[in-house]
Amino acid sequence: MILLRPFLVHVAKLAQSQPLVPTLVSALNRCAMAASDTIDIIYSMFDTYDFFRTWWYNVTYVTFSASILLFYAAQNSLAGFTDLDFLASADKALRVLGVMNDAVVARKVANF
Repeated sequence: MILLRPFLVHVAKLAQSQPLVPTLVSALNRCAMAASDTIDIIYSMFDTYDFFRTWWYNVTYVTFSASILLFYAAQNSLAGFTDLDFLASADKALRVLGVMNDAVVARKVANF
């Protein structure tokens, strides 16, 4: 996801002016899928293991993933390249962030 994010910005700029190369579309799809998968994995870990809810650094991954998906969804020029349920991923990301906001110990560690 981190390696493929620059392709997302590049494709968003190119899509407005010219047809896209299949390789760029593939990189774009991989970036969006990796972001969605990251949110799914962290959400399932939060849902399954209580101790995982105390790991504040996971918020970084969820925030980065959600920002990629929201950027992708906001670009009219990229509509239809990837078949993802952005709302479901955004909802999962918000739930994880809500849990982390309620984790007093994790919040104190993050502030430290």
